[in-house]
Amino acid sequence: DRFNEMVEHILEVCKLMRHMAPSETLQVSARYTEINLRIYGPQVVTAAHTLNQHPTSKIAKENLEVFAEMWQSLMTDVTTVCKDVMESTRQPEKQTYMSLPRPGKHGTTSKPLKSVRLDVEEQEKIAKAGLEMKLATSEMEAETDRWQE
Repeated sequence: DRFNEMVEHILEVCKLMRHMAPSETLQVSARYTEINLRIYGPQVVTAAHTLNQHPTSKIAKENLEVFAEMWQSLMTDVTTVCKDVMESTRQPEKQTYMSLPRPGKHGTTSKPLKSVRLDVEEQEKIAKAGLEMKLATSEMEAETDRWQE
């Protein structure tokens, strides 16, 4: 119950930050942080209850660890939004006006790209990155299969 009270308090802070935010960007950040807290806050509690009911379960322990990390990340998001809102309310946001260059002027016309031959080292780097991506994909599929069992 105490954790849920804390979540409600933090949700109120997010609402306050959303109303105080001078820019739409900060309002959106505060809103999405609030939404994520509403979604993941109760799941932290559920993961803790699950581990309490199954204290020897490795999966329940890992699940709680994942949600604890998620919670820490969300708290970082809340802190960042609060700092950003407070800083932006102290200093008025400077508006910059940028004019677009006229077509055909100042090097804006696109030149056709030349094909480039990769040397052996660059080809090896690309091949290695491809293999790493394939390995990561197969690990994710194995993890998915494990969770579906």
